[in-house]
Amino acid sequence: MAYKITATEFATFPISIPQADATPLQEASFRDNLPQVAGYHGGLWGYQIEDPTKLHWFLNWTDINAHQAYMSSPAYANLVGGIGAFSGPPSLHHASIPLVTAPMGKAPVLEWIVIQLAADTDKDEWAKGFDSLVELLDETASEDRGFYGIAGGWGIENQRSFTVLIGWESKEAHTTWKENCSKELLAKGMKMFKEGVKSIELVHVKVGGRVDPKN
Repeated sequence: MAYKITATEFATFPISIPQADATPLQEASFRDNLPQVAGYHGGLWGYQIEDPTKLHWFLNWTDINAHQAYMSSPAYANLVGGIGAFSGPPSLHHASIPLVTAPMGKAPVLEWIVIQLAADTDKDEWAKGFDSLVELLDETASEDRGFYGIAGGWGIENQRSFTVLIGWESKEAHTTWKENCSKELLAKGMKMFKEGVKSIELVHVKVGGRVDPKN
């Protein structure tokens, strides 16, 4: 059965123990709790490259109501208890972006960008800049150069935020692509990051695994 995924959860946990110790604990919590939850359609987890003490979850839900229903259920305590044993409280938001669709869902590294628009920015006009970025990557990047795809979508809680995910073979593949692009092409394709923006957060996440839903 096909599902229309309308919400991806982006959760960030500050971990207090080494990754080698945190990984089996969080994998067990994932595996034992999420696959059977109604409305869960799979997701990825990984550690941030820039700050290895940050654990990230990118989880697909049918919609935000499905995730909120799970968070309100008694079963949610099992998931929170397993993760809370080695992490602080998470930061969390949702965006309308399908993450696990191929080929981007197979990328070893995800470039994760969250953009906050300025108060006077026209959303529709600004979004044309995202189309330009997609065109730039389609023209200048390919899987044999370490590019796996791009997706973007508006925030659900904050509808003046926009989330972009770009799949790469590695952080170095992203850097190499950017270095090999001409200044003219970059100026055109990166317009969305230069105009009408209040703030930008950008990190790279090395994917550690995925947890598929129970069929």
